[in-house]
Parts: sequence; C-alpha cells; structure tokens
Amino acid sequence: DEHVKDRNVEPLPVLRFIFNNGIGLPRVFKDEAAEIAAAEIKTGPCAGVAPACADALPQGFQRVGLAPSAATPCAPGLAPIDVTEWVVDAGACGCEPPVVTPPSCLGGAVTTTYDDYYYEAHCWYDGSTRDGSGACVGASVGFGDHYAAVGPGPTGGACSAAGAVDATKATPASRRLCAAQVDACEGALCDGSLGECAVGDGDVPCPQGSPFTLRHVVSGVGALAPSCPACSCTVSPTCAGTMTYFTDDTCGAGALSFPADGACRATYPPYYGYSSYRYSAVASANPSDPTPPPGAVPTIDGARTLCCRP
Repeated sequence: DEHVKDRNVEPLPVLRFIFNNGIGLPRVFKDEAAEIAAAEIKTGPCAGVAPACADALPQGFQRVGLAPSAATPCAPGLAPIDVTEWVVDAGACGCEPPVVTPPSCLGGAVTTTYDDYYYEAHCWYDGSTRDGSGACVGASVGFGDHYAAVGPGPTGGACSAAGAVDATKATPASRRLCAAQVDACEGALCDGSLGECAVGDGDVPCPQGSPFTLRHVVSGVGALAPSCPACSCTVSPTCAGTMTYFTDDTCGAGALSFPADGACRATYPPYYGYSSYRYSAVASANPSDPTPPPGAVPTIDGARTLCCRP
C-alpha cells in the first residue's frame, strides 16, 4: 500500500495453506516435511528396499513375513511378532471322564406279596405296603412260606462331561512373524527372505481370490491352551433295594433281609416275631461313555488366521 511504498519496504510473501481437519499448515512446511521423510527412506533401516509389495492386501489383514524359524531375527525396520501355530488333526476333541449325579432310590412305597404254599414259590397274595424312605419303621411283621418285595424306582440322575483336547492331535509349534515398523519397510516383507503372508483376527478362512492361500491358525504367546466343547452323556439309573426286618423295634437286632427285586423267595422260621423294618437301596447311574459333538474342533484362544503364499 501507499504506506509501505513510502517506507520502501518489500511486502511479505503470501503463504498458501493446506487445510486438514480444519488445521492450516503452510505449504513450505509441508514440503520440508516431505523432504525429511524422503531422506529417512533413503538413509534409514530399509534404505534400498522397494517401498511396497506388488500383491494387494486382503481387507482386514495385516501384511507380515514368516521367518524361517522362531529363532530367526527380523531384519532392521521389521518388528518381531512371536506366535504359536496349532496343527490340529481330525478327532482332536475328546472328553474328560464324566461327572455323574446318582439317582435317588428312597421315597415312595415298597410293595410286597407272599404265599403259604410250602412246596412251590408263587407269591400270589398282596402283602402290606411298606415305607420306602429308608427310615426305621416299627411294625409287627409275619411271613408266609414265600415272600417278594419291589422297591420304588429311581428318580433323577444326571451325567455331564467337559471336552478335552487330545494332545497327540493338536500340537503347538513356535513361529516368528515380522511386521514393518514403517510403511517404507513394507517391501522387506516380500523380497524373498521371508514367507509372504497376511494375518487377520479370528479363526477365519483365507480370503477368496487372494494369492495368500496357505492357511495357518496361530495364537499369541501366553494364550490359553486350546479347548473343546462340552460332551454329552446319558444315564440309565437303577436301584438295588433291600428290605430288612428286625426282631426289636429299633432296627438293631435279629436282621432278616430280602432283595427288593420282585423275586419270590422262601422264608425261614421263625415266621413271626419281627417288630421293625428298614428299606435301603444302592443307587447306580450307569452313565454312557461321553461323546463330543459331531465335527467338534478345538477352539484356539486369541486365534488369528495366517494366510501365506504357497
């Protein structure tokens, strides 16, 4: 302006601004930063390396290199990622021994039959119904020539079994991956010194149409061991009951016992003089062998899918 001209002062240069998220930076600063970055690429740990790999990276995957062994160091500019690869064969899921809840065999009634036919066992006649709770019951009891008892059937009973990994069919192997610390080092992942791979989260298929077709499942160091889903099993509960009669009224003396299985058996003298009884039973769950779900495979804790070039 006239004031500037009068003072013979050169006007300041106009700086053009590049706006990014509302923040303006002078282009001269931007250009300087680009020059610095270019210099670092030329002189940094990945100097002379092609800046990028030719193959497109599958969406959701990170480009990595697979080192020849877990002890192989990653090249300068590449960061190591140590993982465990799990090689899982068919039938790797089995079952732990079952946890069994036995049935209850006490409760309900015990039915009895008898006969007075000395020479043959028939148990034609209905006898008294007895208490099947397992308590000592006072009662004046007499017998015919033969006697039979049937105890209450089983109630309840259950079986469960946790899944188990067959260690001979799910074997771990240590692996080392290398990842670029900066974009300029990406080319070191596909220069032939490492296996060319891409890694993604979860136990997933390798992307269709990608050159990375060899699939591995890996987990981080310190991850939990693989696990299998719960198994199934069933029970076939039974009760082996016994009716025991006593000559006192507190179930303590002169015991005479009969299996409560419905079989008609001969009684023996004395036929009378019993004053109490108690029903007892041994419960059995009879569990089946546990089986894993069809097609069950181990779940890898913190699983990641590593897809590599053949």
